[in-house]
Amino acid sequence: MSSLIAVIMHLSVIIAAVITLLWQIRAKEAQKIEAEMTRDPQDVKRRAMLQRLPELTRIARAYLLSLHTSAPVRDKPKQN
Repeated sequence: MSSLIAVIMHLSVIIAAVITLLWQIRAKEAQKIEAEMTRDPQDVKRRAMLQRLPELTRIARAYLLSLHTSAPVRDKPKQN
């Protein structure tokens, strides 16, 4: 009987911990939503541009490398 009570008490502690964790997650989500709603439109536009920067860099690098490899190779002049 006492082992059953111990198991029940242990489960209630675990359930309380899970509920507390859920509250913390919900509070954090609410903060994120509030921050998103109050964000300046210019800031949103700037962040979107910055997120595209790695892709643009990759494209520019690939383009420049293709220019470098497609350049005509000149023969070295023969030395007499």
